[in-house]
Formats: sequence, structure tokens, C-alpha cells
Amino acid sequence: RILSYVEVVPGLFSPNGDGRRELTSLRIGVEVPAGLTVVIQDLGGTVLRRVVVGQGVAAGALTLGWDGNDDLGQEVPD
Repeated sequence: RILSYVEVVPGLFSPNGDGRRELTSLRIGVEVPAGLTVVIQDLGGTVLRRVVVGQGVAAGALTLGWDGNDDLGQEVPD
């Protein structure tokens, strides 16, 4: 097993430029050193953002921020 948990905090966010709930964080528990790629999809399964964390990620807690933009830097819908 490579990951022990994945949490999104806050689970609801709204990156629409109003200054409220603009960012969310992905908290990931890594059990063993690994190369990680995080893929963010919408409810229909369309890939919105692909974040390559890299090779040799150490075991332990990892936190990644997401601003609600897709791979092209465009804001995705709520």
C-alpha cells in the first residue's frame, strides 16, 4: 500500500475570485517513498488538473494546494 489517506480540506471551495473559499488543500499520507501524480477530475471523470509531485516522495504527510485552475490555468466551475 502506497497511500494511507487522502483528504480534501475544505471539501467545498469556490475559486471564483470573491476572496472566500478560493483554495483547497489535498492532504496525503504516503506510506513508502514513491513517485506520485495527483489527478483531479470532475464528477463526470474529465481530468481537470494533473499534478506530478515527482519521484522519490518521502514517506509521511504531504500537503498540496489547489487554486481551482485546470492544466491550462483556466478557472474550473464550482
